[in-house]
Amino acid sequence: MSFDYSSALNAARAQIADKGRDVVYSLVTDGVYDPATNTRTAGAPTEATIKAVVSDVSIKQVDGALTLLGDKMLLVAGDAIAPELSARIVDGADTYKVVHVEEVKAGDTAVLYKIQIRK
Repeated sequence: MSFDYSSALNAARAQIADKGRDVVYSLVTDGVYDPATNTRTAGAPTEATIKAVVSDVSIKQVDGALTLLGDKMLLVAGDAIAPELSARIVDGADTYKVVHVEEVKAGDTAVLYKIQIRK
């Protein structure tokens, strides 16, 4: 027996749209290798503007290894993107790298992603 968790996703999406702000998610795809010339072409960046709730990581969460002072946390709706560790986030004039992604699921439905970012 399966349950439809789309209402949880819709609630997350609505709250993030209401409380969040636009950030740019940027992912550079791998280039293509040409064995004839032994070269690799540069990958093309793919960018998407998404809504995210951006917050500083709590000082209690800073451990000096996995979480550092200055890290931020993004909350993104589960259907906005499929975040990857090689991605970059542009928030205003600041660019961050993705250092950790946690998927929050209800059943088989990704409700939201918690994305830890670092300068």
